[in-house]
Amino acid sequence: MEPGELLTTTLIYEPIQIRALFISQEVLRRAADDLGQSGRVHFRSAQFEDPQLFSALQGLFASVAAGESPLALQTRFTLCLRRMLSHGERAPVAPWGKANGTAVRRAMECLQARCQDPVDLEDLSALTGLSRFCLVHAFTAVVGIPPHAFQLHVRIERARALLECGMAPSRVAAEVGFDDQSHFNRHFKRIMMVTPGQYARAGIAPAPARDRQVLAVKG
Repeated sequence: MEPGELLTTTLIYEPIQIRALFISQEVLRRAADDLGQSGRVHFRSAQFEDPQLFSALQGLFASVAAGESPLALQTRFTLCLRRMLSHGERAPVAPWGKANGTAVRRAMECLQARCQDPVDLEDLSALTGLSRFCLVHAFTAVVGIPPHAFQLHVRIERARALLECGMAPSRVAAEVGFDDQSHFNRHFKRIMMVTPGQYARAGIAPAPARDRQVLAVKG
C-alpha cells in the first residue's frame, strides 16, 4: 500500500483480526540502497502471495508478542524487508563475498563473548563494518542461522554447563542473559526438549570445583 492509501476489501465475510506492519519510506529506501536497489522502490505487483514472507512476518509478530530481545526483533525485521524487496522491479543483489567471512567471525566472537548482554544489530554492524542487511545475509550464509538464533544457542549451551555444575535454574536464567525465567524455560525446552529443572534433575553429576570456577569465568 502507498502511504495514505485506505485498505478496502470485499473478500472478507466475517470478523477477523488483522496485524499490520507499517514501514516508513526512509527505512524502505535505506534497505533498498543496502541491497543494491538504489532509487525509488517499485513492486512488480500491488499484491503477491509469498509463503516465505508470510512466515517471516508471523515470526516477527510472534517475537514482538513474546517480548524477544532487540537482536531477535531487528533480525526478523531485516529478513522481512529483504524478502519483501525481492518482489521489487529489481531483485536485491546478494550482498555476499569471501571478504565478509572475517566480518562474520568477528560477529560470532562478539556474540559468544557477550552472550549475556543485550547486543543488537547496530553493535554488530559497527563492529564488522557491514550494513545490517549485509550482515544478516552473510552471517546466515556462513553459520546457517541468523545472529539472534546463534546468540540463543550460545546462551543455552552456557546454561547447560551451569546446570551441570549444580547452579539453580532461577539463577542460571539471569547468568546467561535472559530477562526472566519464563523466557529461559521456553527457549531451553524448545531446544533441549526438557525444562531446565528436568535437565538439572536428570542425574548429571556436578563438575569438580575447579571446572565450576572455569565455567563461571567463561560465562
